Amino acid sequence: MSNYKHSFPTPCPWTPYNCRLHNELTQTSNIGKVSQVTHQHCVDYAHVCPFGRNCNNPNSWHREKLIHVARMPCKFGDGCNRLNQEDHLNSFTHPKIRDIRIACKHADKCHERQDRNHISKYRHSMTFKDSGVVGYFNLNKDLDFVQNQNSNIQRVLDYAEKKNWKQFTLKSIPTEIIDWLETVQPVHRCKLEIFESIILHGHVMSLDYMDNLSKPKFVANSILQHSQIRRIERLKISQCADNAREYITALVSDIYEKAGFLKRYAGDVTESFTTHADDNARLADRAKLIKQKERALSAQLKNQEDMETIRVKTKEIAEGSIKLNSNKSGIGYSVDKKLGTNKAVFSILGPHTGHHYGDVVLIFKREILHHPDANFSLQAATSYFSGNCYEWRPWFGTAPNPKVESTQIDLCHKTNLQPSVPGYEYATALELIAITSHKMNKTPAEIDLDKVIQRWLTVDSHEVIEAHLPPLIPLDYIEQIYMPQSIYKALSENTHNIVDDLFKGCLTLSDKESKDYNKFVVEQLNGEVHEVLEDALD
Repeated sequence: MSNYKHSFPTPCPWTPYNCRLHNELTQTSNIGKVSQVTHQHCVDYAHVCPFGRNCNNPNSWHREKLIHVARMPCKFGDGCNRLNQEDHLNSFTHPKIRDIRIACKHADKCHERQDRNHISKYRHSMTFKDSGVVGYFNLNKDLDFVQNQNSNIQRVLDYAEKKNWKQFTLKSIPTEIIDWLETVQPVHRCKLEIFESIILHGHVMSLDYMDNLSKPKFVANSILQHSQIRRIERLKISQCADNAREYITALVSDIYEKAGFLKRYAGDVTESFTTHADDNARLADRAKLIKQKERALSAQLKNQEDMETIRVKTKEIAEGSIKLNSNKSGIGYSVDKKLGTNKAVFSILGPHTGHHYGDVVLIFKREILHHPDANFSLQAATSYFSGNCYEWRPWFGTAPNPKVESTQIDLCHKTNLQPSVPGYEYATALELIAITSHKMNKTPAEIDLDKVIQRWLTVDSHEVIEAHLPPLIPLDYIEQIYMPQSIYKALSENTHNIVDDLFKGCLTLSDKESKDYNKFVVEQLNGEVHEVLEDALD
């Protein structure tokens, strides 16, 4: 761009979403107060017009300086029932709504994200400060979601033809089921001890991640990822970060060994003094190392408050990891390791009836489904290994007899779907209707959303959509929490303070217990989805 003359100004590198100067010019109510620097920037650089194809500004300067992207118009126009969905508004043009909506100052933490009037005016981008970035572990590297989706559809349609299910096609799917699938959020359940660990670590964690918390070096890396530690500016200097990692590793090793918890993994504990036969000598050597690393790190940080934050957070997380090791989340089914799902955070994509997982209910933001490590299956991954999936979804054919582990695990991987693939909702709805038809002994034409949910709420949670989420999910991605009053009262003071601070307005407490509480939660989850759908259809 800089080597040649162009008739059109150079596009601003921050357009369309992040140019502060252009936003200042276009969103002000008093143009006279806009600085000369802002005016000059908008003269020198081109920006995307927020109105796109609906722009009716006749000004020649506007036409010259702004880029007009003709985004595809929504075919439903004013009658669109998806005006409360960020993904849809970001993809299609609608009458009287900007293509590039104004950024809401509360971003993804806004409590009005389901208000149709609010969301049609403001966009809600994910905020990636401190803990908000979800790491990428390449968990789906061997999965072909496009092929999976096509195969799933064809498999069901072939079965429908065999069963003489007339007029059962992608076009026959009720719109309300599609809308529901585009609205439901992942729901995770856990017990009190796990929830306290989640709050302490600042992340929801997979079983595999929890297993690794028995390794001091792994715990040190986890501590360095905590939002409070990431705020320490000088840790962005590599030499300082390396010293911090060594200091934290030594501290964790010391805490683990004194608690009788230290496990020596090959390559994990590398200090030369680990060969000492005498425990006292080893502890003395480590104490000397801790003092040495503490002096070096303290000199680099030049801030005793930061040093104290590292000490306190290391002690809290190390002790919490010891406690967590004996209270891991989930059922801990060994088959998860064979399937690879132990590396994911489990959730149900819709109402979660699995009370045996715990009474703390976390609802994640839908955005997490689009992470490249996320996927979902129509029923629990373990149902492939057990063979139940062949009974619940007869279009898979007959279960191998005797069992062939590799074949059944392969089927699991070849039927997983990903919400970022266009058309995933139709493939999912088609199979969900077929599953409901099979369970209720009805034809697909008789299945509507109410019957889908009716079956959903009466079967075991292993028979509904299981979402496999990234192994480390920051607290930012939790949108709503439900828990009984009894659990809330049992939380530690530290957990109380964090929950009250981070989830103010997002925490629902219930005085119900046991079956009554589970019924309350399911009604709340189901009610929230119906409320969103009703708002969209009004």
